[in-house]
Amino acid sequence: MPVQGYDGASNMSGKPVSTATADRSFCSITRVKTYLRSTMGMERMSGLALLNIHR
Repeated sequence: MPVQGYDGASNMSGKPVSTATADRSFCSITRVKTYLRSTMGMERMSGLALLNIHR
């Protein structure tokens, strides 16, 4: 007989927590900044980063 609360905790621990969206955003911004670092303004870089994230 499981201790009360233990059964629920064991079920929750098996569910993965994902940070894929944050990682994808960070990688996209890094890629855009590296490629065009010295040739664009902040507004253009932000627009390109959003396009790259949402592809």
